[in-house]
Amino acid sequence: MILGDITHSLSKLVHTLKLFKLKFKDVYYCPGNHELWIESDKEAAELNIHNSIEKFHYVENNEKIIFCIHFIFLDNESL
Repeated sequence: MILGDITHSLSKLVHTLKLFKLKFKDVYYCPGNHELWIESDKEAAELNIHNSIEKFHYVENNEKIIFCIHFIFLDNESL
């Protein structure tokens, strides 16, 4: 289980999750606030991502990231 705050860089996030997937059959990932940072993020600008919500949806729907990764999303009722 990976509890977020890996990196703000999308390419590093993809690389890191792939490493975990090579090592473990099941990987559970809960995005943290670092994954949503966009300040001075050149990759986000190149992907036309303007805010943290757009970046969250990009991470959530990116097939490079979601291949065999189980996402965990918590809301206030889950806590």
